[in-house]
Amino acid sequence: MSEQFRILVVEDEETLNQSIVNSLRRDGYLVQGVTSGAEALRILWTEECDVVISDQKMPGADGFELLQWLRTNR
Repeated sequence: MSEQFRILVVEDEETLNQSIVNSLRRDGYLVQGVTSGAEALRILWTEECDVVISDQKMPGADGFELLQWLRTNR
């Protein structure tokens, strides 16, 4: 892979989150995993990501609120 894509995984179930993160890292991606929409928004304010993989229902901000924020601010 010539360019490493930055991926943010937003999943409140920690076991599933870690599994997705580990799998993507093995494939050579730069991956960060968080467990809430609020954490994701804090990261997205300061960092650029190429891809966001998000759960739909989470504490804090849900997946639809996160998508709405991304469409407005990115």
